Amino acid sequence: MPIYLYQAKQGPTKLVNAQIDALTKEEAIVKISSSGLFLVWIKEKETQLKTTSKISLKIVVEFTRQLSTLVNSGSPLAVALDTLASQTEQSKLKPVLLDVLSQVKDGQDFSYALGKYPNIFSQLYTSLVKLGETSGTLGENLRRLASFLEEDMDFRNDITSALIYPSLILVVGVIAVFVLLKFVIPELVVVFEDTGQALPLPTLLLVKLSDFVSRFSIFILAFFGFFIVAVKNHLKKLENRLKWDKFALNVPLLGDMLKKIEICRFARTLSILVRNSVPIDISLKVLSGTISNLFIRQQISGLEKAIKEGESLNVSMKKLGVFSPTFIDVITVGESSGKLGFVLESLSADYNKEVNRGIKNFMSLLEPMLILGIAMIVGFIVLAMLLPIFQMDFNL
Repeated sequence: MPIYLYQAKQGPTKLVNAQIDALTKEEAIVKISSSGLFLVWIKEKETQLKTTSKISLKIVVEFTRQLSTLVNSGSPLAVALDTLASQTEQSKLKPVLLDVLSQVKDGQDFSYALGKYPNIFSQLYTSLVKLGETSGTLGENLRRLASFLEEDMDFRNDITSALIYPSLILVVGVIAVFVLLKFVIPELVVVFEDTGQALPLPTLLLVKLSDFVSRFSIFILAFFGFFIVAVKNHLKKLENRLKWDKFALNVPLLGDMLKKIEICRFARTLSILVRNSVPIDISLKVLSGTISNLFIRQQISGLEKAIKEGESLNVSMKKLGVFSPTFIDVITVGESSGKLGFVLESLSADYNKEVNRGIKNFMSLLEPMLILGIAMIVGFIVLAMLLPIFQMDFNL
């Protein structure tokens, strides 16, 4: 959870310099003002976070579900954490649990201790844990978190699984073509040179390409490595990443699927926050960190600002052009009926099905295109090498 440094007046002359933890800057200001202080300035503290290795989502899900079971069975939080820390076989998770346990025993909030590991426990995670602590529903919130994270993990796994086969086809095809050009064709060229006959144009082009790959293979590999690094560095700049993400949303087929993935994640995350009585503006701030596409994340930031100015969620959505009219209509019904959380959960399930169908349709087009493209390249190579042999037989 963020920590805010502030200076405030206590009485007519006394200045107080202190720090406070809060979900947002606005929440910190409210806390300070409610304590009878007059705020002078406030800023977020730049903390040096503990360096820990990234832990897989599966391990976090298992930990969350086990902790929710222990807490719901009546076990005190410190005892539950001690039990999990002593029993876990995950070498990366164990020191984190021991540190969190130490802080809890020292009287620190559980959510605050988890907030020191943002690369393991997201802002959404720590926010719901904090709500559970303050409302006395920590066990229930942990159970909901485990279910939410499990759904998110399954969603990601479905996308990854769909991409494995076409990626494998592409990699194997590129390797096969590279091996043919670098090792097989140079051996056959020697045979053709011994015959002394003129080579057909396709064969000549292939020989030149093979010669180029054989001579400069190291430079070619280095170029691709440099290109990948350059692209990564280029996308580290926010303005470049924003342009790319916006462009990706306008690519036929792919853009529509990417948008649905992000909207599905938006609906699922906002649903769990709303059902836990998190104010809508804070919910939008928390969930923006779960959106991968920078352009859509920026649009959601605009939603947060509009909500703070008093607009309803559905009216704000209409101005963005990201959400479909049907999506907005359902949100309108949810707001008017007071069942926004339930409606968002239903929308998330519907979009999840649409995304799965979209991925299958996209892959059904991509896979044969990849196979056909690689087959044409390999077929050209084979035909180019057979042409001199056919000419040789004809001349005989």
